[in-house]
Amino acid sequence: MIDYDYVTTPINDKNKIFEKLKTNFTEKAKRYIEDVYITLSNVKDIEVRYLDSDDYVNVYRKGNNYYIIEFGKSLFNSIYNLSEYISCNVSEYFEVNNENSVRAFCFDYISWLILNHELSHILLGHIDYIISKGEVGYVEISGKNVPILHLSDDLNESQDIWRAFETEADSIAFSSSLAVFSYINSLEEWSKWDLEKILMFHGVMNCSVFYLFNILTNNDDDFKHLRPSVRQYVTLSSLDKLAKQQGGQEKEFTDVVTLSNVKALIEIFGLKIYPEDAIEAYDWMNKMDQVLKKSDISQFRRY
Repeated sequence: MIDYDYVTTPINDKNKIFEKLKTNFTEKAKRYIEDVYITLSNVKDIEVRYLDSDDYVNVYRKGNNYYIIEFGKSLFNSIYNLSEYISCNVSEYFEVNNENSVRAFCFDYISWLILNHELSHILLGHIDYIISKGEVGYVEISGKNVPILHLSDDLNESQDIWRAFETEADSIAFSSSLAVFSYINSLEEWSKWDLEKILMFHGVMNCSVFYLFNILTNNDDDFKHLRPSVRQYVTLSSLDKLAKQQGGQEKEFTDVVTLSNVKALIEIFGLKIYPEDAIEAYDWMNKMDQVLKKSDISQFRRY
């Protein structure tokens, strides 16, 4: 089974495949943002940068209506290692003969889901809200006081708002990503698949993203995030929006993608299904809308 040490193993700087994947991703992301997101989110510019750093990914505002999303080398390393690990099983699962192409497509797909998550923070007004409302404070983690921007004077309420923002961005990223994958479609077989098979692949990749977070965080929660295994279930509730985009039936979409998530956990990653994760996700979804409404985030929305 894949572990933290495997995922975080540094990639050789002379690995031309890795360098090409990074370059292609940033170029396509720039084109997608110019074509779609600048108008959609009513901003002047969103710049995507690659940093040779141990950071994963950050998004912040620099000046009026100017945003920057930074992908760290550590994150791309981890995505590449995960893609390489799963490419054989995914190739067999979807009966694709070219394992190298599958690895590249998995890298793009996972990277794009994460990019859409960060873009969603901009579109949904989370970044502007945090800048406007955030107050410097601390939260205790592992016995240490760690600096954090609190979004409410009440500690529990601040945590709820942070977690609502993160899970909302998860859901929007998941529900919107399938519609924009024409920008990264490097898998020839993709164009030959029917909708059900495409949805299955989408579900497997969604599972892969949260499996990656699971490994990097040891499936722990923190002040801002629910556990990755719970966040994964929360995204499945966004499938009605995805269904409407593709002109399909909501239940059909949900069944196909949910089943592919479950099968990926068991057959590709060799993990167990824990019903308590789904129950926790359900409880959080019942609470999340009220948290967002009470936060008054609506005045910061960019759509």
